[in-house]
Amino acid sequence: MCLAHALIIAMSRVNRDPMYKSYRNCCIIQLPVQDFLSASGVNLSNGGWFEELEQFQNYVSEYKIVVYNRLSSDRVLIGGNSLSNKKLYLLCDSEHYNVITNF
Repeated sequence: MCLAHALIIAMSRVNRDPMYKSYRNCCIIQLPVQDFLSASGVNLSNGGWFEELEQFQNYVSEYKIVVYNRLSSDRVLIGGNSLSNKKLYLLCDSEHYNVITNF
């Protein structure tokens, strides 16, 4: 579920959502995550990897999801919609996703 959490947090940051800080502190994020998973049809019961990332990218096509592997900036795992100005930067480390905010 950390992939969905990270995407919700990243989207709220990009959109300057007033709930960003609450989401980032894991307050009241469960319902938005469940709604996001239901609406996107993505199943994260076995974790989230390339297939799930592609499904999310197709669902949130107005964003570009960029996932880096560990702390090596030259290891991009996925780079979605290249035409979008709304970029969601994530870090994947040991199958755990975090939002990168310093881009």
